[in-house]
Amino acid sequence: MRRHTPSAALTYSDEPAVAFFTSWSNSFTEIFSRAVMRLYELWSAEDRAVARLQKQVARDLAAARTHSAQHGAAASGDGEEAALVPSFKAGGAKGGIGGGTSFGGGGSGCALNIVFADRKGRRKIANILDLVARCSRWQPPPPHGRLTINCTAHDFGVGLIKSLPTLWRADVLVVSHGADIINGFGMHAGASVLELMPPQQFQYGCPCDMYRRMYSYEGPTVLHYQLVTSNGSRAVSTDARKKGTYNSDLFLPWGALDTALRHVLTVGGRRASYKFKRFQY
Repeated sequence: MRRHTPSAALTYSDEPAVAFFTSWSNSFTEIFSRAVMRLYELWSAEDRAVARLQKQVARDLAAARTHSAQHGAAASGDGEEAALVPSFKAGGAKGGIGGGTSFGGGGSGCALNIVFADRKGRRKIANILDLVARCSRWQPPPPHGRLTINCTAHDFGVGLIKSLPTLWRADVLVVSHGADIINGFGMHAGASVLELMPPQQFQYGCPCDMYRRMYSYEGPTVLHYQLVTSNGSRAVSTDARKKGTYNSDLFLPWGALDTALRHVLTVGGRRASYKFKRFQY
């Protein structure tokens, strides 16, 4: 966050107002994000939550066994279960995605769940439907070629409780800069967040590294990256008041996302292999 030092001026300046609003909103956001995490922990400990998650695990395991049988892959017992449900397995945080060392154990036929945050207000991903479609057809490079790719869009505006099933299954969250990024704290250890930054990211007192620091403070447990651009044409809002501004909707080329996803696969959710990175779009 750019820090402001308000001072007396002969003419009107919005610097003091920006400083106050930015500082207040940052503090509130950090407090709120920690509250969300605590609520998630409390919810996960309830009997009804455990029962709900166990039912989902059973369905996921059944689907995985069916997939393995159809593709001639041997089942791996407890290891298979750990690969599917890292979010509440004791050893999930020790390795990468699925508590192992790489996605799908080097291409063993497991799933990679990619979720796009479907914002309804400012700073939306303008071409989200096209990205979800391209993502669903995506063929990961070796040695991950046998990964099943599941790509969906989710509106986090429906609330935390309704969003939790999506969050705990998500391996990658693609989200534009804003409050929706807080939802990444509900993802399992080794998951990745790809934050899409506005072209005007370093103007107007944008707290652009706030979420990067917040994820870093948490371990990092969830691995955070940014997609950045200086190309103003990526700001494509049809609203004249927003077009070309910090609050404009954003166009994300598939090629840029493809590069970021390939990097996520290479890191494999392993904290030891993670280093914060900015991808150009």
